[in-house]
Amino acid sequence: MKKWISLCLALLLCAGLATPACAAGFSDVPAGHYAAGAIGKCVDKGVVSGYNNGTFRPNATLTRAQFCVMLSRAFFASYIEKYKDPIYISSGIFWANYQAMMANQALNNTSFADDTDNVQEMNRSISRYDMAQLITNIMTKQGFPASSSDKSAAIAKITDYNNIPSRYRDAVANVYALGIITGYADGSFGGTVTMNRAQGCVVIDRMSAYVQSDTAPTEVKEWSPDPASNSQTPAQPTQPTQPAQPTGTPNLPEIRCASCGYLMRAAGSTQMDFNNGGAGGAFGMCDTCNVWYLCQQCAQYTADAGFELHRHQESCASGGTTVPVEDFYSPSYRGSLYYQQLKNVTLTGNYRQDILTVAASQIGYRGSSNSNQLDGSRGGGSHTEYNWALNFYGESAGAWCSEFASWCARQAKIPTSILHSSYIACPNNFGGTAHAWSDTVFAGGSYMPQPGDLMLICHSSRAVSPSDSMDHTTIVESVSQNGDRVTITVIDGNSNNSVRRHDYTYNASRGMTGFFVAPDYP
Repeated sequence: MKKWISLCLALLLCAGLATPACAAGFSDVPAGHYAAGAIGKCVDKGVVSGYNNGTFRPNATLTRAQFCVMLSRAFFASYIEKYKDPIYISSGIFWANYQAMMANQALNNTSFADDTDNVQEMNRSISRYDMAQLITNIMTKQGFPASSSDKSAAIAKITDYNNIPSRYRDAVANVYALGIITGYADGSFGGTVTMNRAQGCVVIDRMSAYVQSDTAPTEVKEWSPDPASNSQTPAQPTQPTQPAQPTGTPNLPEIRCASCGYLMRAAGSTQMDFNNGGAGGAFGMCDTCNVWYLCQQCAQYTADAGFELHRHQESCASGGTTVPVEDFYSPSYRGSLYYQQLKNVTLTGNYRQDILTVAASQIGYRGSSNSNQLDGSRGGGSHTEYNWALNFYGESAGAWCSEFASWCARQAKIPTSILHSSYIACPNNFGGTAHAWSDTVFAGGSYMPQPGDLMLICHSSRAVSPSDSMDHTTIVESVSQNGDRVTITVIDGNSNNSVRRHDYTYNASRGMTGFFVAPDYP
């Protein structure tokens, strides 16, 4: 909270977000100024404001924070409104702007993607490299990436292209090809050069010209007068239609569990064999491999976190193709950065690799004190998307490290016959083989912890068995040894109330209290 308050004060002092004014009224922006038109449009749209003394300060350095605020206002205004709920606003005046940017993946691959709560980093001036990356992210999101041929042509014109860091090369080629930021007289891009407020307005105006007119701006000289934008309103995307409710008695196909092939409904039958292994008719679980399923009809019509299983049991008599319960996410999570990163994960079928890839996509997610706000942006609570998804097991919100590991396994499509789900840090609950430190090669045993194993830790040196509950659950990412020092890198949930990647270091001879769970991965 202190960081956010400090950031807010710093932004208010230097961002020029005070009293809005007409561009013609700025004493330091004469009519012939190259950015006068762009500044006027940005002010009129509420993207940026002038200062109380009637100046705009066009040559003032533009910071990372200021440009993020401007971009979010220009392109993600509806997202800003979404995050203006009082529960969010308490985190900082510009918190909603950053959340809007993150929700649209606009900060990806920038040098400050993980520093939005770091006052010093966000108040640094923004370079042309990072500006190019932000623009590329947003223009791609808006449906206006440069073509491969145009980027190739741009690369041929950029004299310092080979000196551009590899992470920025595509973004630089993209903005150059689009004409939003081009090069200097000597053909160089000059990516380390910082930007000013006037240039920020020109850039946003050029981006807006694409989005509004569906064509490239006609003028692409470096910081030249902006083009007159076409006021045509882009066509709104059509809303997806809801599937029609089934009528009559359909000719129902057989349905088999996608995980193990178990026959869950015979052809023509309306009875689904979901009985939770004989535990009273609970809906949704294959009684052979314990993987949860819902029918697609139910998936289409479920929009909230408080649905009842019995209602879905009735709906499923209507038939339809089953889909894994892993395809269900809470409404607030679906609008989050972490959901987008999860959707970008490509599963390989290598369970050890896949569970870690899924886990890494969630790094930075934080628990919430509000069970309806599970987008991972608010720290200080025990409610998480991972608990919500595993609520099918009748869990209540609690220490969510085990729920996170279980959720990652389900998202990685690991059958529960290999790695069970658990809401407590009990080795036996997860299945597999439990190894104490004394079983490891570090203590003279034969077991070597592997990536994708779980490490369940006790924070005290009490005597424990695999049937006991430990204090914390982690997913092992890597293991290394240097003399008597053993370092285990993990990804875990509920580590300082967030998902983190960090190291545990142990003395090989003493080790740790707890167990490694080694699933029977193929």
